[in-house]
Amino acid sequence: MTRPTKRAPVSKDARAQRLNQVRAADSAKKTKSAHDSIQALVQNGQEVTFTAVARAAQVSTWFLYQKPDFRNAVETAIAQQGHLGVDAAAPAVKRVSTHRSKRSWR
Repeated sequence: MTRPTKRAPVSKDARAQRLNQVRAADSAKKTKSAHDSIQALVQNGQEVTFTAVARAAQVSTWFLYQKPDFRNAVETAIAQQGHLGVDAAAPAVKRVSTHRSKRSWR
């Protein structure tokens, strides 16, 4: 059995720098995903909402609201859809009632 080799100690500054790099890369990925999602929703004629963009981009609505460029982009897309009369509501889902859904709880 071999022992794992010891790594040279990593300074606190190096760890912090690496963490910042990882966070910046993650933020860039989320930024691209959000921009792409806004464009895709508009191009596909789907209703643009903060929730729809967040779901499509797999980011939080907080992320969209806190970034002024995203907030403006979503609000602009919503306004354009309203101006153009785009009504792209999600298709209605038919609810099937079951004997359990009719059950009253006492």
